[in-house]
Amino acid sequence: MDPAQDSALRAWLATQADPHLLANPANTTPRLTDERGIYSGTCIAHLRPASTAQVVAIVEFARASGYVIVAQGGNTSSCGAATPTRPNTLLLSFERMAAIAAVDVTRQTIEVGAGAVLADVQAAAALAGWYFPLSLGAEGSCTIGGNVATNAGGVHVVRYGNMRQLVAGLEAVLADGSVISNLPALRKDNTGYDLQNLMVGSEGTLGVITRIGLKLSPALPHRGVALIGLADADAVMRLFDALSAIATHHLQLFELMPQPLVAATGGTQSAFDAPWAVLIELASGEQGVDFPGMIGDALAQAELEPDVAVLASSEEQCAQLRRVREAVVPAQNAFGASLKHDIAVPLDRIPAFLTAGAAAAERVVPGCRPLPFGHVGDGNLHYNVSQPVGMDADDFRAKTSDMQVAIFDVVVAHGGTISAEHGIGQRQRELLPRYKSAASLAAMHRIKHALDPAGIMNPDKVLLSSNYFV
Repeated sequence: MDPAQDSALRAWLATQADPHLLANPANTTPRLTDERGIYSGTCIAHLRPASTAQVVAIVEFARASGYVIVAQGGNTSSCGAATPTRPNTLLLSFERMAAIAAVDVTRQTIEVGAGAVLADVQAAAALAGWYFPLSLGAEGSCTIGGNVATNAGGVHVVRYGNMRQLVAGLEAVLADGSVISNLPALRKDNTGYDLQNLMVGSEGTLGVITRIGLKLSPALPHRGVALIGLADADAVMRLFDALSAIATHHLQLFELMPQPLVAATGGTQSAFDAPWAVLIELASGEQGVDFPGMIGDALAQAELEPDVAVLASSEEQCAQLRRVREAVVPAQNAFGASLKHDIAVPLDRIPAFLTAGAAAAERVVPGCRPLPFGHVGDGNLHYNVSQPVGMDADDFRAKTSDMQVAIFDVVVAHGGTISAEHGIGQRQRELLPRYKSAASLAAMHRIKHALDPAGIMNPDKVLLSSNYFV
């Protein structure tokens, strides 16, 4: 800790019988910049609590001494939600609260600490013969506390829902140091307001999530994966509708990718020349399910003859095809600077939105290259726009605000939302009043004021003013 830091903090730390509470400054620096390198901040101290009781003590000290709290998981936020903005910040990370309990077979749940890494939770569930379905590109580093705080989505939402649907119960420390908990989780609890769902997706602005009970699903070891090339977005949606009807209980992934990104991933799939590719995954707990037949029947029902179709016939081939979807994210780098938008529109509006979005992007930056991809199964697209060939990257990035407004206006005109799974954080905070109703914003401000009247919980995120009250 810097010698110039506050004496009150030094005195308080001296009272804590935990030499590991204060992080090494060398481990703090990487946490002050977000994963994309867009937002950077500062903090007065980086603390590593080992228990809920320690989190309570930290929050009570912060409230009494004029500090603010930023809780951070794996620092994989896409909108600056986990980056501290104020020098009087106590930055909390939870690697010492990463315990994963044994699977509760009767309840079909698993209880974990906020710092548990998603991939570790997946592995623990699998080892016990169960399945935790949240799947993200950052699953090797993101934490469950962060997943809950941002209501993470991922590729399996079409079958299992967002993180909100996967949380059975949670424990959280509020801004006054009090603890709310509905652990162990109950299937039914109708005693008043749903505080759990208030915490899910709140991006740390209402409290610090410390423990979570997660819902598990039966393991589905038998899978069928296909990569199919299609001529246009209308064909994509016809296939989705047909497959949803035919493979209702098996469809768990339906991802859209544009041809340029698929080609940029390399490998055999780079030969695709259809404008769009869809990655489909069907799964079952039973052997002998005719996945190829289901996909063939869906293509016939949709009256489609795909430009190319690759159906995996082994687990190794399934994994190879799934890696195509994972590879499109880094493949964007081959196209230069990228302006990113995490949006969702109603499923039946996807084709119209894609047409209107491309036209809007062209008006802002002629020659730009929209490369949308993502979770067609739930309407969530990552509408990313790459720079024109030959344009300076910094000049293109200077168009970020203009591009956001142009794309978001089209999204809302098509009945959609400006944030599907990445949250608001800092990135969308100033634009939120443009797209959220005044009544909804007023209610959000009232909730924030009621639970955090001093504005100490993750300030400068989601709402324009932490202390505003209507």
